[in-house]
Amino acid sequence: MSDPRPTPDPVEEGTAEEGTAEERRDSQTLMAALAQRKELLGAASQLPAEDQALSEHILGEARRRSEQISASRNPAASTHSPKASESIPVWLYVAWVVAIVGSVLAFRYLL
Repeated sequence: MSDPRPTPDPVEEGTAEEGTAEERRDSQTLMAALAQRKELLGAASQLPAEDQALSEHILGEARRRSEQISASRNPAASTHSPKASESIPVWLYVAWVVAIVGSVLAFRYLL
């Protein structure tokens, strides 16, 4: 069955900030464990708070990635100039003309 006593409201009794002895002990245990394993929680504790070179590097990478994304979404607005294609060499034109003339002459003489 249920307990006939009403449960006390911690806000009304003022124990919300103080907590019970068990809650305080649990909080102290938790804080001690966190303090002992602080370096394992993440690399954020290893980074200096004000590292100008790191900030510039991160900002540069973010700008570069943003330009890549923008260019992939709208190729016409890309800041990169298209690579100029090389022209066809003259000797290749001459070779085609010789090949066509040769095939026409061969066709005429063989038939």
